Amino acid sequence: MASTPRTPAALLALGLIASACRATPPGPAPDREPGLPSASASTPEAADGASPARALADRVELPEASELSAQGIDPDIVARIDAAQAAVAAAPDDPATWLALGMTYHANELYEAARACYDQAQARDPAAPKPAYYQALILARRGEPGEAAAAMRQAAERAPDYAPAHWRLGQLLLDAGDPDAAGEAFDAALALDPESEAARIGQGRVALQAGQLETAVDRLQQAADMGEANADYARRLLGQAYQRLGREAEARQALAAANAGSPVWTDAWSADLNAMRDSFGFRSRAAEKLLSAGRVADGVALLETLHAERPEDLDVMVNLGAGYGQLGRYDAAASMLEAVLAARPRHAASHENLARARLFQMQAEGADREALLAQALAEIDQAIAIAPARVAAQGLRGDLLVVAERPAEAAEAYAEAARLSGRAPRWLNAEARMRLRTGQWDAVVSLLDDVTRRDPENAEAWRNLGLAQAALGAPSLARSALERAVTLDPGDTEARSALEQLESR
Repeated sequence: MASTPRTPAALLALGLIASACRATPPGPAPDREPGLPSASASTPEAADGASPARALADRVELPEASELSAQGIDPDIVARIDAAQAAVAAAPDDPATWLALGMTYHANELYEAARACYDQAQARDPAAPKPAYYQALILARRGEPGEAAAAMRQAAERAPDYAPAHWRLGQLLLDAGDPDAAGEAFDAALALDPESEAARIGQGRVALQAGQLETAVDRLQQAADMGEANADYARRLLGQAYQRLGREAEARQALAAANAGSPVWTDAWSADLNAMRDSFGFRSRAAEKLLSAGRVADGVALLETLHAERPEDLDVMVNLGAGYGQLGRYDAAASMLEAVLAARPRHAASHENLARARLFQMQAEGADREALLAQALAEIDQAIAIAPARVAAQGLRGDLLVVAERPAEAAEAYAEAARLSGRAPRWLNAEARMRLRTGQWDAVVSLLDDVTRRDPENAEAWRNLGLAQAALGAPSLARSALERAVTLDPGDTEARSALEQLESR
């Protein structure tokens, strides 16, 4: 996996480029970019009357290709960096070569080296928007929205007709806590590009944050109706707006139509960066991110391509097995994961995913459910023996024990998942369901008091809390909890039935 070298020794001055850098770039000294070291009059270069850009150039330190190879970075990435370094050495005063080298580092997650190159590109062409744009992307990734917004504002000022710079500025300003300025940026983007999905969603977010709920609905509905890449994200926000307006039916409809997954923001300049991300290692990580973002079919398609290129790569096989399982291709998942475990028998995630595949194979017509359940339990026990702190493995063990009709043991497995996860409501809820089945009413109340305090919109928790309170002979508390459950989920027939029984007494 490509990563920034972990020790200072790995960041050696690149001799070939460092000497080339000493040529003073043409043009006047640039304004300082975020993160750009300022040239001090105390430096020898400044004292001799050299420009700040030259003073900076003399301090550039970049990882050599050979050092990256020694770090185990993908050979495709090393070769690409080596070629980009050679281009800079051949034309050290050309801002385009520095920009291309920076993008090569950036695309392969070597962010500090990328920033140094973007500084050099900006020094050689102070009016260029792209160095500031790419700096902003890195700063945003580092969780510095204020600094990122400052850099993106420079990009937008240098490319006033490029709509994506404006809507990206709006997103960063929202993250930095300046919704008024964000709204202005989104308006500017939409004026330049009336079909901008990102700008409409941005306007909707600003309106939602300001409590202008009807305006938010209008903007977000427009974005959802465009049917573009982030329509599901627009629908989720639309559902939130409807909920705050008390329009529950429309909220449920919007949320039901929205798939899970993170929004993906692209534009021509980010596409240029993405085009450089075609090494095997990067594509493998990209596929993993697609699975995590809920874009499973896309992730599996990429993983199948990678598996064809390198059929022996176990990490790709692990992710492909998991992806097949998420797509419901359980036989293919089991086959792939069995192959992984033959080569890597102590790979906990593969044991866990194979157990999950066995669980779903049980649902096939004619399946030997008893044998598959036994295999699944054996696999999950093996996963936990190897890595006992895996939260998902403990939770899956609980799921399997539920299928095995062993609720008391399932409750203990869910309790361990809750403990390991810092008492995540998901696992507390699951434990409470099992305690409810075994008549441990006080334990249910204790668990769900915690859940409803931390997650007051959790309808299932309120329903089960009400059922436990009713069993304990506390009708007033039970009624209050069940009413809350029905308000949150009018379709919860179990909560509604229990409430009707209470009211009939």
